[in-house]
Amino acid sequence: MSFQPLDLTGQPVVPALDDGGEPLPGAIIYDPDTGTVTFTVALPDVGTLQYSYSSVFDASGLRAVSGIFNNIGAGQYQFGQTGTLFLRNLDSGYGSYLSQYLPAAEEGDSEAHPFASALDTATHDFGTATILDQPNYAVEQDGESGEAIVHTVVDYTPRMISQTIVSQDALDAGGAANAIDDYGDTPFVGNLATTPGDPSYTGLFVLFGQFLDHGLDLLGKGADLDPDSGTSAKIVIPFAESDPLYAIAPGHSFTMSRASVAGFDEDGAPQYDNLTSPLSDQNQTYGSISAVTDLLREWVEDPNNPGTFIPGMRLLDGDTLAQEWTRWDGVSTTQTLPTLTELRIAVHNTLNPDLGRTELTYADLLDYQGTGQTVMGDFLPIADNIDTTSDVNIFGDGPNILKDADLDSLLILMPENPGDPESRILVLGVQPDADPELVNEAMLQALGAHYVAGDTRANENVGLTSLHHIFHEEHNYQVDTLIDSILSAYAAGEYTADQLHAWQTAVLGEDDIPLTDAQGNYVDANGAISWDQGSIFQAAKLVVEMEEQHVVIEQYARLVTPDLPEYSGYEAGTNSGISLEFSQAAFRYGHSQLRETVDAIDPDGGITGAVTKLALASVFLSPTVYAELGPGAIALGMSHQLGGETDEFVTAALQQSLLGQPMDLPAINIARGRDIGLPTLNEARTQLFAALQDSDYPLSGELAPYESWNDFAANMLHPSSLVNFIAAYSFDGDLTAAAAAMEDEEFMNGGDQGFQLIDLWVGGLAEAHVDGGILGSTFNAIFVDQIERLMNGDRLFYLARLEEALPEASDLVEQILALQYKDIVERTTGVEHLAGNVFLHADSYLELGDTPDADELAARGTEDDPHKYGDLVETLQLGVYSDQGGSVADNGSTVSVGGISYVLDVRPNGDIGLDGVTPVAGFDAHEVIGGTDFDDRIHAGGGFDTLYGEGGDDRLFGGDGDDYLYGGGGDDVLDGGEGEDQLDGGDGDDILRAGPGTMDGDVLLGGDGNDQLFGAGGDDELYGGSGNDAIDGHAGFDRIFGGAGDDVLTGGGGDDTI
Repeated sequence: MSFQPLDLTGQPVVPALDDGGEPLPGAIIYDPDTGTVTFTVALPDVGTLQYSYSSVFDASGLRAVSGIFNNIGAGQYQFGQTGTLFLRNLDSGYGSYLSQYLPAAEEGDSEAHPFASALDTATHDFGTATILDQPNYAVEQDGESGEAIVHTVVDYTPRMISQTIVSQDALDAGGAANAIDDYGDTPFVGNLATTPGDPSYTGLFVLFGQFLDHGLDLLGKGADLDPDSGTSAKIVIPFAESDPLYAIAPGHSFTMSRASVAGFDEDGAPQYDNLTSPLSDQNQTYGSISAVTDLLREWVEDPNNPGTFIPGMRLLDGDTLAQEWTRWDGVSTTQTLPTLTELRIAVHNTLNPDLGRTELTYADLLDYQGTGQTVMGDFLPIADNIDTTSDVNIFGDGPNILKDADLDSLLILMPENPGDPESRILVLGVQPDADPELVNEAMLQALGAHYVAGDTRANENVGLTSLHHIFHEEHNYQVDTLIDSILSAYAAGEYTADQLHAWQTAVLGEDDIPLTDAQGNYVDANGAISWDQGSIFQAAKLVVEMEEQHVVIEQYARLVTPDLPEYSGYEAGTNSGISLEFSQAAFRYGHSQLRETVDAIDPDGGITGAVTKLALASVFLSPTVYAELGPGAIALGMSHQLGGETDEFVTAALQQSLLGQPMDLPAINIARGRDIGLPTLNEARTQLFAALQDSDYPLSGELAPYESWNDFAANMLHPSSLVNFIAAYSFDGDLTAAAAAMEDEEFMNGGDQGFQLIDLWVGGLAEAHVDGGILGSTFNAIFVDQIERLMNGDRLFYLARLEEALPEASDLVEQILALQYKDIVERTTGVEHLAGNVFLHADSYLELGDTPDADELAARGTEDDPHKYGDLVETLQLGVYSDQGGSVADNGSTVSVGGISYVLDVRPNGDIGLDGVTPVAGFDAHEVIGGTDFDDRIHAGGGFDTLYGEGGDDRLFGGDGDDYLYGGGGDDVLDGGEGEDQLDGGDGDDILRAGPGTMDGDVLLGGDGNDQLFGAGGDDELYGGSGNDAIDGHAGFDRIFGGAGDDVLTGGGGDDTI
């Protein structure tokens, strides 16, 4: 790569050289605004400019953490950068909201909303006494100063709409289909795939969506002042007297800050900054600016400058989990994300002001070193964590300045539950004139148990914290893997000494000769290998970035919608930025998918162990709950949990007690859409319908705007909710009036236009799902547009890197393309035997090798058979033969199949489930089955199944459905059957056969050993792995990778890539 980006004339731009003819280090040689050469431009975070590019499409090089220069086209260097504007793809609108009514008001067609008294300052702490007109959400630009004019708004209708449409009461009254009541008195609508026979999604899928959302968007709030009050502009949402939250909410209302306006577009619409890097780039782990990345790294002593510290190759681990988990290298550990206290101690012990490594302050949490980036955004300060008794500070090297301090004189304190002597003491604020030094230390300690990650919202709930742990530890896993690969390649003669030393740092000894060990590694003065910390860190980060993108696109997004096209290459003119319609409406669909509990299963209790159900309200901002449970238990529990349906209903913990307070998240979503000027549902459909008619989007015809209430009803997921929508948008919440109006044919066929007022968020959720997807037609179109931008607008998208930037074929291609998210979860939590796709819900989990307890043993051969045979396989030294059948009566007996003796296991089908096709358990259900360490023979049926052979020479049969077969140790035979299967032979000399379907593309992974891989009629991917393999692609357009060893590769019919 010898050239910089092409200039506007198409000529290559060469580097600026010093007097000796060498490139100037870090020189800025490319004007991003004009595409011409300059030597004077100074921009922040320009590490990528040390590389050369052959063209604006070149996918080589590393990401700048901030996203700058992801796009190297002229004038586009900020596409994808932290702090750039949200895109506004649809015209803004502020005038389509409901009129508001006082109790005495008789104007209009709606009934009066029953407030206790007039909305006056004394009762509600509002700034106005009369609110008869539409709320003034409109944002205007001052003609002289150019600044935004943003008003405080009082609007009860978001809560009224939420109570009428979204609440659990609405769920009951509407009689929504498929309600499941397995949590006592808490009903919910479980997700049901639109294609009968396909599995539903899991709670882990829901959590991953939240994790992804936090990596794409963060809206600033509270910066604009109301011109009348001079204080931060707010949205005040009152509660009606009949509302269950009326009596407990201060001022009988709740308040949210208005979004901070960053400017105005050419049409006068307000614009808003996205405070995170708007790419799928793992900023949740590494941060959105390089200063935060460096803060999160483990700092180590500089081998060439003893006593000073530099950023290391690993991310800093904490050590706070209550239960140990087994790492990828077999080590038992309690490591996880660092808490704030652990991070403070690490920083204190590795200070280096020359590199920006200074003591962490409370001010840094809110604005890290003046960069504008927050380190911790969601937190709950607990005064109980403040140490006022110890003589020594938390660092152990000086006095405790808070010893005997009077916290009431420093902080504003309140018990979490007044009257409860065991209640935690919350910190509500800082006392005026308090000593800043003492306040700084007190606040840092009050937050000390909270975890720190690349995104400031890591503590929002314990499930989200678990996902942060998974990718945090994945980085450190990749560091270990990379080091092992380098050393193994050198030991095998595949690496030269120069290639080895490219990953290491020379430390000079006598006569200025680098210190080396017996193997030739560069070492430090203590004899340890001296790794190049920066290079190893960046290499591991690159892999983790690509892993996340693969999971996001192939396993998450394609489960959301079947309409996402295949990646067709980088488009330099595409802005990868995040749209307001996506971030503030469509991608908030996840709020409807959460259940009332976060589920956890103790990994040591077995995969079929009991579920601990934690109330959702109790897991917000609860780092101590996370530490007690551990990420493995949460990942295991949530991968077993059936996710809530993507619809207009939201569970009570979010709709009645968000963050444990009298707040309503659905009402906030509605108000936020109005705050930033999102169009209504029908306005959005009108614009989308017009914009997509000549596009390649396959469902453009399904976006025609609604013309009546009946038209809207025909496209609802739950038609029984129609009366609630009519009540909310035509009768101010009056269900009786709405029910009566539904009998009026003229009203329903366009005589009433209330459907035009439906807010985008709640209306989009109510729409019937597109075939094969989980979203309605409006949100599906917005989602597809955004994900396409993330793919096609990212110069460093993982497929571009793998297919275009690598200088030669690499095992990295296999390791990324064949990766399942479950692989990352298992190696970073110690959990085993997850479903092959942890985003899809399995009906049953069976561990054939587990030993039954007394009750389970007594149930063998009955309808409650546990399918556990550990007692028998150890005694008889036999594996298990598991298959379909009509009765479990003979389970546990001995059977001979093909001349081999087995312990018999029969799995009869259970009752048919809600989809009308799939049984709730048994052979044709969606099953996860773990084998034994002996020779097993396991047959799966029509579901999406996962089979683990474990030890022994096993035979695994996937049957119909998209299956995952893992041979484990031994010489195994794996047959995929119909469907798109993934077969992994593991260790041993295995035989892997793809299924017979011509439309199914299977993935076959030989693993270690001398394997035989056979493709079939579909477009298969076959990876031999190590060993001397024989691979035959058969028919179809196959991709064949031999891997290490002396392999025989046969393409077969079709145009294959070998």
